[in-house]
Amino acid sequence: MRDSGTGRRPPHSGTGGPSPQAVADAFDATRLTQARHLAALTKKEVAEHLGVSPPRSASTSRASPGPGPT
Repeated sequence: MRDSGTGRRPPHSGTGGPSPQAVADAFDATRLTQARHLAALTKKEVAEHLGVSPPRSASTSRASPGPGPT
């Protein structure tokens, strides 16, 4: 997986995948919103596909960062 902003791979955690922080840093809420619109899905439908509550998925699609991992 390449970081869309820099073309570099995000740092990996010891588990073989990118660290949660690297994923959060590379996340682009605008692209999520665009994909949702292109798929003609509502925020509620996206939340159902993800298995999360609509308020949680809506906070993910905002441009400003939400609370970090707990």
